[in-house]
Amino acid sequence: MQQPPNGSPQRGTQPLRQPSTRPLSDSFVSSGGSAAPANTRGTRPLQPLSPDALRTLVPQRLTEVQKDLDYVRHLTTLFAAPVTLLRYAIHLVDAPPAPVVIPEEAEAPLAADAFAEAEEAEGDEAPLFEAEDDEATQSEAESDEAMLFEAEGDEAPMPEPEDPTPAPFRSLTTAQRGLAHEVAEVLRRDPRLKQRAMVSLYQYDDTLQSHREASELMDEIYGCDYGAAWERLPLLGVERLKGKAYAICGFYENFKHDPVINRVFPAPNNGGGGATGPLNASPARTGPLVQPVVQPITQPQADTSITPNGLLGKLKGLFGK
Repeated sequence: MQQPPNGSPQRGTQPLRQPSTRPLSDSFVSSGGSAAPANTRGTRPLQPLSPDALRTLVPQRLTEVQKDLDYVRHLTTLFAAPVTLLRYAIHLVDAPPAPVVIPEEAEAPLAADAFAEAEEAEGDEAPLFEAEDDEATQSEAESDEAMLFEAEGDEAPMPEPEDPTPAPFRSLTTAQRGLAHEVAEVLRRDPRLKQRAMVSLYQYDDTLQSHREASELMDEIYGCDYGAAWERLPLLGVERLKGKAYAICGFYENFKHDPVINRVFPAPNNGGGGATGPLNASPARTGPLVQPVVQPITQPQADTSITPNGLLGKLKGLFGK
């Protein structure tokens, strides 16, 4: 091999597309090595679980999943009122201003029109010497007077003014609506803050929808046999749901340095008493998450000793329950 003048070996003499001459070629690596035949997998197929194992694992796993769903529901209930307040503030920013109605003044009649109306009234007058029944006239006058007093005594009550607040936000108290108006003023001045608030609303709605879908699937799983229930459990996506719920718990961190809006999402209580703030959302459950089914798998009772796993488990006690 001819050496270059500087004494260093010559490089790059072989074409790039020629087969490699190294001991472990690309064909060896792609085939899995000389000891393994081509088109074979190096892992063993999973053996199906025995019926006895399914009878033990399925109820245990259902209990764990039910506990996770209960805690996610607790968080969505706890943050329902703050999210409603924030949603109302964004509605105030996006809603068009109410039109100002100026009452129209009645135009004064022209002099010619007034003179013509007076002539018509004079022409319609009854004759002066028409015979009248004095008794009938007196009875009619008394009847008219009685009707007048009756109408004055039965005056209709004044209708209550209609609440201008849209129906989805009428559950908010007067103080909460006032805070929503303050937040709306801040969002009008800061479009980026409004965008962050809308992202938080999307995260909450997405968590609520995922929780609803998982709860409906749990109803179906309780009606399956052990084998079918074990196969459908991964479809719940519980770990993904717990990640979404963990994002909801970070709303305080997202807005704690922003004016006014930091009063909407209070800080977690390290003492375990639940979040506190102007909304006083109750963390109590309003009903069972899924209805119990007796056959073939019975719904396990919720075990309060079970702690949610992963990041969501670290929040136990910070937001109550």
